[in-house]
Amino acid sequence: MNPLVSVIVPAFNVAPYIYHCLSSIAGQTYRDLEIIVVNDGSTDDTLSICMGFASFDSRVLIINQSNSGLVSARKAGLSASSGHYIFNVDGDDWIPTDAIATLVDAALVEDCEVVVAGFYREFIGSLIAIPPLLDQRFYSKADIESIILPSLVYDYHVCNHGISTYSWGKLFSANLYRKIISMVPNDIALGEDSLCTYPFIACCSGLQVIHNCVYFYRQRSSSMLKSCLSSSDELIYLGYFINVLRTTLSRVSSFDFTRQISAYYLRLASERTALCFNGDSIDKRLVDNKLFDKDSKISVYSSGTFGRRLYSTLPNHGYNIASLYDVDYHESLIGQINVLSPAKLMSSDFDFLFVAAWTSTSIDSALSAIYKHKPTLSPGSLIKITRLDQDDISVLYSEFSSLLS
Repeated sequence: MNPLVSVIVPAFNVAPYIYHCLSSIAGQTYRDLEIIVVNDGSTDDTLSICMGFASFDSRVLIINQSNSGLVSARKAGLSASSGHYIFNVDGDDWIPTDAIATLVDAALVEDCEVVVAGFYREFIGSLIAIPPLLDQRFYSKADIESIILPSLVYDYHVCNHGISTYSWGKLFSANLYRKIISMVPNDIALGEDSLCTYPFIACCSGLQVIHNCVYFYRQRSSSMLKSCLSSSDELIYLGYFINVLRTTLSRVSSFDFTRQISAYYLRLASERTALCFNGDSIDKRLVDNKLFDKDSKISVYSSGTFGRRLYSTLPNHGYNIASLYDVDYHESLIGQINVLSPAKLMSSDFDFLFVAAWTSTSIDSALSAIYKHKPTLSPGSLIKITRLDQDDISVLYSEFSSLLS
């Protein structure tokens, strides 16, 4: 008999996307599913669309609650679930027809507690496949402790997580998932996925990695805009999140995550303060080019959270910021920020171009697009995040955390 999989779908104001989402789940080749949709106080037609869908598929259960946030919605779905495995799908995303069959097959090979897979990032019709960084294989408890945990939260070699934070797109053992999510406060407003994913992996008995892409993550400009709060507010949320992450990891694992959490904290804080975490100027220890100043004309490449933060915040600190460029310029107004095509780099006028990316892969991708359109750009005109060693990170983290205390 096949194990039952509980698919939990939190939904808040996703009327344009929820039918596509539910259709992709109901159409799975793996049929032993229960589909639990938690309407988290939507004010659009999300609930009525979900109710209509449930009327012709008996596997769909609708839970309606007042707006309480992502963690509360997932907990409500979990309380109503009876599956052996849990699979989270956000209400504006979707999955390929063989996603759950692929995940269950991988889980049963070694009877592991979590399957980590790849996903597709979709933005304005463009799809990018993102497989896990880890090799495709089974990892025992000993493997997890020796191979995965030393770079789980932060991998210094790639300046990113060893495993993606997202709890969607992963297949979790229901029993352990219940234990972990019960430790996550309902009012957490930043890093909700990290607080489930990392403690789960830190204490699980076995993990399977597959490179199949089993999830379509829809990156919406409205979601991006919503995440861009004031620096002071985001730092309050960040401090709370980091404290909960540190506490939860210490409760489930004896592994010392101190340095990784410090690096993660520093990266998030740097992004959210536009690198001006110690006053009104960029801390030049964080960048590889020290030649610019506030009189320099600076443009920014990348319209992600970091790029938009640089573009919108640095003028408040007296910097002369010119333009923002990205290959995703098609959706040109993101929070009233005009994003320009990289093709306009050739005719642009600036002294320095800030590449607003952290990971090696993202930086390389940005540089490829930049030099395609402006091949004569001098390397001395680029500003990039510098690669800090663990001792540098510890010093900066100590300085920054003292400012918030």
